Amino acid sequence: IGDKKANGTCAIIRRDPGIVDRLLETMPVPFSFVHVIRDPFDNIASRAKRVGTSADLATYGYFVNVEVIDRLRKAHPGLVHDVYLDDLTHDAEGVIRGLLAAIGVTDVTDAYLKACAELVFPESRRTRSGVEWPAGFEDRIRSRLAQYDFLARFADSP
Repeated sequence: IGDKKANGTCAIIRRDPGIVDRLLETMPVPFSFVHVIRDPFDNIASRAKRVGTSADLATYGYFVNVEVIDRLRKAHPGLVHDVYLDDLTHDAEGVIRGLLAAIGVTDVTDAYLKACAELVFPESRRTRSGVEWPAGFEDRIRSRLAQYDFLARFADSP
């Protein structure tokens, strides 16, 4: 449960890789990770702006987290559920229904889905346009994105 907690969660898992196994053994109820995936260029641009750092350092931090998520997905298949932010903003009810089904919640009313969908912003922020990307930098990011199945869709995006 959280909002914008990925960086903190990744830091915990990076420092203590066994924590997820211990949680799986000790939690009295099943749990999942919901991995909301924003366009990496927007994510990196927002990170640079929020922290007041360069695009290069923001990219480094972004991919440190990507590595943690990739290891988590490989170690625990089915525990991480991807939600692409652009898909959510375009079809909130459908994406929410799919996510709920993935975690085993199938008895959902249309009214509930509509109420949830009304909380979703109509579009994601395109912060990448406010960043001066060094020459060739975007291509280097795209080549790295292509290495991860959950980010590959952004490797060829404009």
